[in-house]
Amino acid sequence: MYIKKQDFDYVEKLLKELDGEKQQKFLALIQKGGSEKAGSDISQIKVIDDSRRDTQVIEATEMVTRTMIKKAYKAIKEGNPV
Repeated sequence: MYIKKQDFDYVEKLLKELDGEKQQKFLALIQKGGSEKAGSDISQIKVIDDSRRDTQVIEATEMVTRTMIKKAYKAIKEGNPV
């Protein structure tokens, strides 16, 4: 899985608003969402900048999206991680 640099910065900003346990759950939810999107388990998410993304073919199913991030954050803040 890959995440755009701007989205990674957004994740870091959101992580600062959460305590340690919620941070781990938040990251796990993002990883779970990525696994569901990709159709297989993922063990890591790589940060990719626009220049590399333009030169490397990356399928849409391989990208962590802002929507996935927002859903995971909302679930954690509401106290009901899915």
